[in-house]
Amino acid sequence: MPKSPPPPIPEEAVASLYTELRRMAARYLRRERSGHTLQPTALVHEAYPRLAQQRNLQWQNKSHLFGIAAPLMRRILVDYSRDRCRLGSSNCAS
Repeated sequence: MPKSPPPPIPEEAVASLYTELRRMAARYLRRERSGHTLQPTALVHEAYPRLAQQRNLQWQNKSHLFGIAAPLMRRILVDYSRDRCRLGSSNCAS
């Protein structure tokens, strides 16, 4: 028998998750070089589809979600930096 889809997440819970993901993104971006062109909102919007693609996970709680989101955001920042260097940015470490 196929699994029924999960119940919809209440709108206030989604807003709370989004706010916390944005805070997490802002913390990561504060550690980046000054003048970074990626903003916290953009980082969340990059991470969200990757989170949504996690098909084989059963989300346990908010901590579990943030535990998955953290390395995804860090990976996005690493990829962003590598792309800048590949395109010839002068702010790259050799």
